[in-house]
Amino acid sequence: MTLALSHELAPHGGAAVAVTPGWLRSEKMLEAFGVTEDNWREATARVPHFCIAGSPTYVAWAVVVLAADPDVARWTGQGVSSGHLAPRYGFPDTDGPQAGLLALRRRGPGPGPDGRRHRLSLTAADLAGCTHDEGAASALNS
Repeated sequence: MTLALSHELAPHGGAAVAVTPGWLRSEKMLEAFGVTEDNWREATARVPHFCIAGSPTYVAWAVVVLAADPDVARWTGQGVSSGHLAPRYGFPDTDGPQAGLLALRRRGPGPGPDGRRHRLSLTAADLAGCTHDEGAASALNS
């Protein structure tokens, strides 16, 4: 649908970009894990990959930066995630840069520990503590 809409809008100078939140730390998701926005990291004890879940504000930032980008046409016809856009535009989540994305950047692309190629190759060790530090934002933009 995004691709078709991008072709329809192109003659008028418009762009169509689908923004996906990825794993969203929504109210329903927090409720399902039995945590709140204040203590959501406790859920990582059961599901370590919950650490990469982004807040609704993270998705909002993605939409804002695209709307403000005078070169948004470079994204037209594509589906992009907030996690994909964050390092390119330099915006963090509400509690700092995504720890999972930092771990992936350190580790690099490629097969996971089981030898298979994963969309997001992270281990529990990569996500340990889900901490965010001041230097992390510069690491995202390097």
